[in-house]
Amino acid sequence: MSSLFFTILPLLFLVLIGYVAGKTYKLSVSQYGYLVAFVLAPMVSFGAILQLDLKLEYLYLPLFLAIICLIMTILSFKLGKLYLKGTLPNLAGMACSAGNTGFFGLPIYLFYAPIDMTGIYLLANVGMQIIESSVGYYIGSRGHLGIKESLIKLAKMPQLWSVFLALIMNLVGLQLPDIAIIYWKKILDAWIILGMIMIGVGLAGCVELKTDILFCTHMMLMRFVFWPLITLIVVLLDFYYFHLLNNKTYFILAVISLVPLPGNSVALSATLGLHPDKMAFAVVLSTILATLIVPFLIFDIYTLLN
Repeated sequence: MSSLFFTILPLLFLVLIGYVAGKTYKLSVSQYGYLVAFVLAPMVSFGAILQLDLKLEYLYLPLFLAIICLIMTILSFKLGKLYLKGTLPNLAGMACSAGNTGFFGLPIYLFYAPIDMTGIYLLANVGMQIIESSVGYYIGSRGHLGIKESLIKLAKMPQLWSVFLALIMNLVGLQLPDIAIIYWKKILDAWIILGMIMIGVGLAGCVELKTDILFCTHMMLMRFVFWPLITLIVVLLDFYYFHLLNNKTYFILAVISLVPLPGNSVALSATLGLHPDKMAFAVVLSTILATLIVPFLIFDIYTLLN
């Protein structure tokens, strides 16, 4: 547990580095985000899935995760409308459609799993990306983005195309040469480091970190209570009735259910005019809480599943 804690702790320092650099050099989070999301992320996903020993149960993971994300997006939005004001329910729904599964969640997963299992984890995230880019963004934009525009936006995501291309190449038996795997590992490390720094740069772009106790309470409950609870219900339904997944895939869902709020929600809320200052504070708070509680919970979950 302590070893995992000290694996996660440097991620917070990377956020701090990004914040200081953003304030000092006035870095643009949008350009930084394009590098991380549209250049490095597709390369990471492509190489990981191409190395994967593909099994049928792995293909069910994106579907299961998409169902969980959809439930959480609608639940957060509907509950938020009961007591949050203005456009905060829209922000709550959009932010709960995803989590920091890459820059924060992947190092946790790799602490327990070999690096050649990265593809399974990233394949699962495809389901989350679909919901985040369609239903999540639609709710966040308050319905200003039509279904057609949502589908076009989804079709333009390079990471999804890289996943589909890698799956096809994997099925026909194509493999990466050894030299490509060496550089893929370097790209993977760079993606995690630059991704956490990007969160800090995004925070630096906010005029201030504004505290909204009610909104933060809602987001922490959604992320650290309802997300694990809904995930547990889905896992139990599969364990007792459907039998489509196994312990390895259950562990992936467990990791994803405990990660903090997505860092890119700060930049996204800024582009939509949805209280980026409040979102920034919620992201920081969720990242700190996840650093403190995840090592203990994940250790127990991993021990139980094994």
